[in-house]
Amino acid sequence: MANIHNPHFDQIVVFLDGVSEQSNCVHFLQDMRDLDVNMGLHKLEDEDSIAKVTCVNVEGNQPPYYQMFMYAVSDEVLGDVVVMSNADQAFDYSVAAVHNLNPDVLA
Repeated sequence: MANIHNPHFDQIVVFLDGVSEQSNCVHFLQDMRDLDVNMGLHKLEDEDSIAKVTCVNVEGNQPPYYQMFMYAVSDEVLGDVVVMSNADQAFDYSVAAVHNLNPDVLA
C-alpha cells in the first residue's frame, strides 16, 4: 500500500501470476480497495487510490523478465520513469530523486 500512496508514482503495474477464474486481477483490485479502506488509508469518498494500479493477469508461473521489460517500454505505462521491483519493496519520498538522472542513461 505504501507505493500506491506514494505521490511520486504515477502508476503501479502488478503482474499477477497463477490466475484462475476464482483469483485474478478483478479479485486482486477489489481486495486492495478493501484493504485500503480497512487500513484507514482511503481519505476521500470520491478518491480511488487503487485507480493508479494496473493489473496484468499472467497465466501460469511468474512472467519472464522479457515480458515485464517489454511492458515497461510500451504505451501502456504512464510517466517517463519506470521502477521495477518485487511487490514486497516499499519506496519512500527519496524515489523522487530519479527525476534528476540523465534521461539518456539507463540506470
